[in-house]
Amino acid sequence: MKLRTKFIILAILVALLTGLSLLVYVAYISRTTILSREQNFTRVTSSIAFNAIMEQYDIAITQQIIDVYHIKNNLRESAATFTYLHSKLIGHNPNRDHFASFLKTNQEAYEAEGTYLIAYYNGQFWGSQKALSLLDANTFNKNNIRELLVGEIPALGTYDIAKKDSRTYLTYIFTPPRHREFNFAFIKNVDRLFSSYDNVETDILMFTRELFSHVHRQDVTPLYLLNQNSEILETNDENAEAGSRITPLIGDIISRHETGDYDRDIQCVTDSGDYLCFGYIKPLKMYVLSRQTLFEILNTGNKIMYGMTAITLSVLFIIIILSVGYIRRVTESLNNIAQTAHTIARADLSDPGILKSLNIVKYNSNDEVGNLSLAISNMSNSLITNINALLDSTARENRIKGELGVAYDIQMGMLPGKESIPRSKYYEISAFIHPAKEVGGDFYDVFQLNEDHLVLTIGDVSDKGVPAAMFMSICVTMLRQIYKTRSNIEAVLRDVNNCLSERNPNLMFVTLFTMIVNIKTGDFSFCNAGHCPPLIVRNTELYELSHLSGPALGVMGNAEYVSGADHLDPDDYIFIYTDGISEAQNTEKQFYGDARIREALEKRDYNSAKSQVYSILDAVIEFRGAAEQSDDMTVLSFRRNSAAAAKKPSPEEASA
Repeated sequence: MKLRTKFIILAILVALLTGLSLLVYVAYISRTTILSREQNFTRVTSSIAFNAIMEQYDIAITQQIIDVYHIKNNLRESAATFTYLHSKLIGHNPNRDHFASFLKTNQEAYEAEGTYLIAYYNGQFWGSQKALSLLDANTFNKNNIRELLVGEIPALGTYDIAKKDSRTYLTYIFTPPRHREFNFAFIKNVDRLFSSYDNVETDILMFTRELFSHVHRQDVTPLYLLNQNSEILETNDENAEAGSRITPLIGDIISRHETGDYDRDIQCVTDSGDYLCFGYIKPLKMYVLSRQTLFEILNTGNKIMYGMTAITLSVLFIIIILSVGYIRRVTESLNNIAQTAHTIARADLSDPGILKSLNIVKYNSNDEVGNLSLAISNMSNSLITNINALLDSTARENRIKGELGVAYDIQMGMLPGKESIPRSKYYEISAFIHPAKEVGGDFYDVFQLNEDHLVLTIGDVSDKGVPAAMFMSICVTMLRQIYKTRSNIEAVLRDVNNCLSERNPNLMFVTLFTMIVNIKTGDFSFCNAGHCPPLIVRNTELYELSHLSGPALGVMGNAEYVSGADHLDPDDYIFIYTDGISEAQNTEKQFYGDARIREALEKRDYNSAKSQVYSILDAVIEFRGAAEQSDDMTVLSFRRNSAAAAKKPSPEEASA
């Protein structure tokens, strides 16, 4: 099956799946959106009505609270005025007649305003006959006014509500601050307040009727004001009448959805195909209800869904027609590009003129096909350029590798090998060097200074690679030449250091350890120019030549070096190494370290200088594992033979 056919089938399948998915999505979104919208509309309608009625109720109750506050405040102000007059006119020792006249005068003034005055003084109650008749009025705290007046009254007074003959009174009982022997009571009838509270329900019904009369059924969902028996008190539904009952019962809804206090909240439930939102006016035991039938809501959603389905199918058909035409054009272009790619694959791109013979089709368009055609053209140019560059680079790299190979051979040729290391029955020597790169900066040297003395040297240049190798060759050459003219080891290092310091533009330096050993007596002198301290292995003991003679060579001119001296007994070893051994790293970036070198030497799993060298190397390689070599590695082992060694060693025994 051709790619074009596959694309067309894929496009049709994608279009069909997209259309079906879109239809399902449209159906779901339409129904969900309309249902959510109508439910929110129902909730908002009931919430607005509920809040309006609750606000009206709050206004009525607030007015009652304000009225009570004013009455209590008036009683307190009257008491303050009365106390002042009592203090000024009566004094500390009032005359009985004078006091009675004072009370009568004030009593007449207060009764004109509907307030009664009673006094309690010297075990006797004073006041008008009507006022004294209120002494037996029962207060809310289970006492009567008589008991309150006889009791201990706070100086600032106390309020209480009293009942007598089905009438309600507000009492304010007080004691003047400077006349603790007096107790007074102001009593005021407050039936008007309670009668106004009883009228709140009537006011709410009148307000609701006025509210619903301005809200038409066509504009909002049906609204109902119900009592606890589900009887309609007020409604804007033309099909419902006041006094009729509504189903389901509000009590049933509350019993099934009793999750909290509904005093200030709107609750919504779905019941018997209806969506209901209601609010409970707790003080009046009334409910505000808004109801919407779910069938009507979903029917509207279905109509919208059918219309959108027809539009979606029409758009889908147009998309399929356009997609088939576009896919035919794209596949033809891709076929031409594929033929061009086959031509490029078979061509010899190493020929610079091959590009002219390639018939690369170019499309002048900004779509992906045009970009692909341009990419094929650019790829051809880049391939030709890169292949020629790669050929040049490969030739140059091979030439460099060949030159480095020659340099390695030259470098290794400068160092004493297995054939050129001096051999004697008095000692064994073994050395090993392995650069981290093709060539390196580590070196060692062994040569006979005279019949009885042997020179051992090991060094480490501060860099790696070709620069270090060149610097190393200079050091080796200088050491051999200067050792021929000077036998003082201190003078040798001083002269080499001065020569290296004179012309050293790159500030390179070399750490070096050199020694002159008497092969017959075992005595030796040495100088250490900043190098790793060598180790002397004697039986089971290990000694470190920690003496540092001076700085590394090449750091600064005219440096002074001080030699040290020691002795090797028969069968003693001196082990010399570069920091490529102690600083070898494993895959976890851990160093091999001087402690592991000591541990390997103390094991004594060797019986010659050569076995000692390879014992250490095997331990380092095992520790390093898969990690790359990070520095040049060089070791040199010298063993003084015992007096029993009479034969001259072979080249294999002498070095490796």
